[in-house]
Amino acid sequence: MDSNIQNRINQDLKNSEKIKSENLDPEDYPFDVYLNGDQYNEWLQFIIRKYEGDHLISKNFGKSYEGRDIIGILLKGKGESCHKPTIAVDCGLHSCEWISPGNLITH
Repeated sequence: MDSNIQNRINQDLKNSEKIKSENLDPEDYPFDVYLNGDQYNEWLQFIIRKYEGDHLISKNFGKSYEGRDIIGILLKGKGESCHKPTIAVDCGLHSCEWISPGNLITH
């Protein structure tokens, strides 16, 4: 483990720029690199396009202070209603939550 967290942050920024420069499709984003906010949202939109229907419903919960869409996804069983008791898992809502979106998509 790197004892200087700034080194890791700098490396993550380089990795994020590399993804951007290679013009990767969100389907091909690596899971060992932390995505920036735009890349995370591109990946989320890819997941919605790929799986929306029987098991996944997307919902726009509003806008952030900066005017960005706050998108959520609801997972459900085939043919089930989304009106059953629910567990909500949120991540990336605050500016300092740099690790939670990556952690959520890999688990």
